[in-house]
Amino acid sequence: LRGDADVAFAGGEGTPADGLVLIAGTGAAAARVAGRRAIRAADGDGWLLGDAGSGFWLGREALRAVLRSLDGRGPSTALTGPVGALCGGLAKEDVVRYAYGAEPVRLAALSPVVVEAAGAGDEVASALLDRAADELCATVAALGPRPGEPLVVTGGLLGPGGPLLERLRARVSALGLTPDPVRDGLAGAVALARLRV
Repeated sequence: LRGDADVAFAGGEGTPADGLVLIAGTGAAAARVAGRRAIRAADGDGWLLGDAGSGFWLGREALRAVLRSLDGRGPSTALTGPVGALCGGLAKEDVVRYAYGAEPVRLAALSPVVVEAAGAGDEVASALLDRAADELCATVAALGPRPGEPLVVTGGLLGPGGPLLERLRARVSALGLTPDPVRDGLAGAVALARLRV
């Protein structure tokens, strides 16, 4: 049996043996892979302590932005309407009740709302996506990347056409890396089975 990082990394172009993998969906984690095995991890610390830049992180930050907007500590945002609809109202109490009454993973369901609002020109939502990409780049940077080495990325936020892929691409280019997006771990699982490693 192999871990998510091993399987996702093996799905990269040419079935690489060594390099980096970054997974960002509901959660977020990165790993350095050597000999087709993850040897060092960064983040992946779960919703309470980490997963910076993940879908959960985006959802939580969207709720925070709406709360700041509602009580005058932050700018108005197009996130307010969709968040209010999900929370059952736009009173601060509604938003807080939703946040604390929801399973933590459910907050990740707000990430598409952030993506949609950013696409419609909302500055707050766009800034959240930029911050998420910054966090994911920092997670990769923590692994000591070497220019030109493989960086396989996957998950709902980074897979082919993922909403953070281009933002991440711009950031990791400064590290000498080019993301190789893969849809999921299926190709990697098949590759590892064929290699019998």
